[in-house]
Amino acid sequence: MPKSKIFVSHISKEAALAEVLQKHIQKHFLGLIEVFVSSDGVSIEAGSDWLKSLKEALQEAQAVIVLCSKESVGRPWVNFEAGAAWLKDVPIIPVCHTDLKPEQIPLPLQLLQAVEAGQAGGIRRLYARLANTIGADEPEVDHEQIAAAVRLCEQEYRRAAQGAALERVTNPRILCAASKQYATVCEYEKDLAAIRQTFPGATVVNEGALTAPRLRELLTEQQFDIVHLVNYVDAQTGALIFSDFDVETRQHAGDPDELSAEGFAKLVEVSGVRLAVLASCDSMRLGAKLARVTNMVAAYSGVQTKEIVAWESDFYRMLARGHALTRAFEVSSATCDVPMCLMLKKDAAFAPEPAAGRV
Repeated sequence: MPKSKIFVSHISKEAALAEVLQKHIQKHFLGLIEVFVSSDGVSIEAGSDWLKSLKEALQEAQAVIVLCSKESVGRPWVNFEAGAAWLKDVPIIPVCHTDLKPEQIPLPLQLLQAVEAGQAGGIRRLYARLANTIGADEPEVDHEQIAAAVRLCEQEYRRAAQGAALERVTNPRILCAASKQYATVCEYEKDLAAIRQTFPGATVVNEGALTAPRLRELLTEQQFDIVHLVNYVDAQTGALIFSDFDVETRQHAGDPDELSAEGFAKLVEVSGVRLAVLASCDSMRLGAKLARVTNMVAAYSGVQTKEIVAWESDFYRMLARGHALTRAFEVSSATCDVPMCLMLKKDAAFAPEPAAGRV
């Protein structure tokens, strides 16, 4: 009998809780359920395409558990996964933890019946819902024991939140770059102007005719805090393409000039980049690679130049005023309807702390 698939949507720093639920659910449902947790090192096999594996797991899921905390509910990636399940009419179970109550969940997740993972009653309701979804009997287990394991995770998250100081770069070095073709097609000068206007005192290195050799030179010989890139990204491989390229025929106009997603990620790591922004359409595959080494903002579908420049202006203005990366992304995404996704590795700020009362 094939196992039912359950997908757990979570942010990276809440992986421990996702794995606690995974372990107990798979054990108590006696092999009837396979729980997909992207961070467990097992659900996605070594060498597999991360984004493709994630998409396949969502397609196969009979239910999606969304771990909801005050931090995670505002993350685009968690909402993206929940939205994918919603469109497929797959049952979605919001599981609240670490000081977030069901009534505090924002819409549209608030419309669903949420449970509290740190309470025995919440675990009981979660198990009942899973049993009903797969058409099995509800297992007889000690719900309080599972809830206690959840509360241990919650304690660790609270301690980490109290002790985590926001990394702050008061005078960032910024690389703003584009391939020669995309500098023209995507009006790169507007990107450059937005960054220079919002960070007037920062060192901004301008490369409007970027090539792969030049990018390798820059990132191996200089340190950058922010890299803003306007460039064609191969949606299938995540490679950066610097030579003139016909998107329809997928043909180079001359000799190919490319840099693989893995190669760019390694260069970003070597340069000490704290934030990479891909102002290009459909750049999520590359973004997934970069997210392992730095904070990453990428477009998950097509985007118009006018729209992304407006978004950039709000985003960089918030950063230049000293707000945290997560706050800057939250505000810019609320004011500009642009399909951008933040993949956070470690929150950071790129200016002195804002004065009290300053937005």
